[in-house]
Amino acid sequence: MPVKTKSLDVRDDLPKATTPLRAIRNKCRDCTCDQRGEIRLCTITKCPLYPFRLGRSAARKGIGGRPPHTAASSKERAEG
Repeated sequence: MPVKTKSLDVRDDLPKATTPLRAIRNKCRDCTCDQRGEIRLCTITKCPLYPFRLGRSAARKGIGGRPPHTAASSKERAEG
């Protein structure tokens, strides 16, 4: 019978890399006992993580991503 050996690769034991926003989101999930809906309803506004609880940085609002949705642009697409 073949013997299974454990891999000698050190990287197997390391946690997967995570972004700072993902780490904050995970902390918020821990704080709310993994109730994802409660993260959005959080009332602890003095928490330093509060602005980041939804996985987005409030400081980056309006930077990157899709252009803002306007009624004119959707009308142009419909006619186009």
